[in-house]
Amino acid sequence: MKSGYAFKSKDWSDEGKPVIKIKDINGTSIDFTNFDYVNNKSELTKASNFKVFGEEIVMALTGATTGKIGVIPKNFKGYINQRVGLFYTKTNLSYAVLWSILQQENIITDLIELSSGSAQANLSPFAVNNYDLNITINDLIKLDKMLLPLYKLFCFNLSEIHSLSELRDTLLPKLTSGEIPVSQAAK
Repeated sequence: MKSGYAFKSKDWSDEGKPVIKIKDINGTSIDFTNFDYVNNKSELTKASNFKVFGEEIVMALTGATTGKIGVIPKNFKGYINQRVGLFYTKTNLSYAVLWSILQQENIITDLIELSSGSAQANLSPFAVNNYDLNITINDLIKLDKMLLPLYKLFCFNLSEIHSLSELRDTLLPKLTSGEIPVSQAAK
């Protein structure tokens, strides 16, 4: 895991490339409804190591939502903000096995307990990276082979949900205002 990029307040814009912040992690996926954006090309170049392309897993590292995880839907392109942890693989294992591990409540509880800070929890990527799962690599490989097709389908479904939500949000106001007749929408 690594922390995201520390974009500066002057970098934020109403358009540009979406940046995943802690507020966007909903426990399952990413909430697309309230992204903040960066349009500063030089900052985006500096943040190139924090670019995501879909199917990655992120975790909130600070505050009341510490430990909350989200899967980035397939084909999403954006960046990770600071205090959002981005998991990356150092092996040939996919994110599928990591996703299944992070679904274990006791694992998340253990990770949250590694947080420091008196006013608000701060979980360090170092602490997450050094957490001992006590699972052999052979068992992880077997688990990964079983879960990968399901994880791929899960990521695809997240992407479809997002696309259909956007379509609904575009069409519904037009249908309710009469801009598009209901009979035409059925075609």
